[in-house]
Amino acid sequence: MTKKQIIILGVILVVLALGILVKSWSRSMSDATGSLQGKAVVVAPFDPVKAERILIGRGLQMSTVELAKENGAWKVKSLWNAKADAVKVESFIQKIGSVQGELRGAGKNLFGILA
Repeated sequence: MTKKQIIILGVILVVLALGILVKSWSRSMSDATGSLQGKAVVVAPFDPVKAERILIGRGLQMSTVELAKENGAWKVKSLWNAKADAVKVESFIQKIGSVQGELRGAGKNLFGILA
């Protein structure tokens, strides 16, 4: 390669690198100034105290794990009524109760339930 070709390729490389930097900078600026950013949406009302049964499965298929609260103790019904770890189940229920979504659209037609 000649010096002229190396210089041309170097200039092209610098221009491409600057383009990538500008593109990532403009995206981060538009994300930071978004009008809907930071607004959390509650997915569904949920009272952790009232939870008595948990079905864990995949989609609409039959549930693979069933947890039920009997006489104040959690049991794994799908595993011969084995005693469940109450601390883990209560932690799981609290996490479900605090689940929030992120509002990503501005059109009222998109969120008929929430609007």
